[in-house]
Amino acid sequence: MIYWIILIVVVIVVLWQYLHQEKLSHNTVVAFVGTMGSGKTFLAVREALAAYRKTKLIHIFCKIFYVPRFFFPTWKRKPVIYSNIPIRVKLFGKNKYSRVLRLEHILRQKLLPEGAIIVLDEIGQFASQWDYENPLVREQLADFVRFYRHWLDGRFFVTDQSSDNIVKAVRCRLGIIYHLNDFHRWLMLTPFFKVDVTPLMMVEDSQKEMDVEIGDRNYFFGILHYRWFQKRFNLYKYNSRCYSEIYRYGAIREPVPFDSTLKTRYLMDLSVSKSDSKDYKDNKKKYREALYSPAGTPTAIDRKEEKS
Repeated sequence: MIYWIILIVVVIVVLWQYLHQEKLSHNTVVAFVGTMGSGKTFLAVREALAAYRKTKLIHIFCKIFYVPRFFFPTWKRKPVIYSNIPIRVKLFGKNKYSRVLRLEHILRQKLLPEGAIIVLDEIGQFASQWDYENPLVREQLADFVRFYRHWLDGRFFVTDQSSDNIVKAVRCRLGIIYHLNDFHRWLMLTPFFKVDVTPLMMVEDSQKEMDVEIGDRNYFFGILHYRWFQKRFNLYKYNSRCYSEIYRYGAIREPVPFDSTLKTRYLMDLSVSKSDSKDYKDNKKKYREALYSPAGTPTAIDRKEEKS
């Protein structure tokens, strides 16, 4: 009898923690920021996979039962995740991996499919405040974020270690920023995590842009499998040290398809020369022409991934 009482108490406490956590917004673009190990990539991957599963289940249900498009106008879209880090996409026992988000996708030289779900990890690595006069950042990347819902109508998750590090042209277009702190296993031994969160909203007054807290400090709560359990059942969704090989072998600019190692040396590079930055300041109209030019077409690799 005592065991049942303990079990009921534990279930009630877990449900209480789950129901009273911060509710994640349904904004198209969501950012997670925080220091190393604060859970920002963990949450970005979790939410991207949740969006993928939801879209996939709706797609399968409507296809099996011939649901009219009147109820789900977008059900024919084939859900897909693009990211700059390897993500394992597992559904119904099948292992697949996220497709590589390439520089050409950001520059609109290659097309992404409708409803694409994107994870852009450590965006400040190539779009920091020091890239303010970078035309690829100020124009193409900023336009990609600005028009993402119009162009693709998917979900877009970004991460960085500090919101102030993200260039203003991109930062001011982030729907909401969640500042994370103290990512830890709840009650030390339980299979759950808890991380403190402060939601931030970007606002502007007549003089400057600022971060404003909305609501009290809260937390995110959810399942955090034990490492031995993840290894036994191959449940790893991403590798928290996916960039570790860069330290020894260096980074690469041209990506290769992600695989089961869940590691990559690929770092997206939007850097330009000083002469290009100066030319951009003097001839901004020239750099705006990319927005008025036709987009590129999918590559052979993109088509092969679409079929798979």
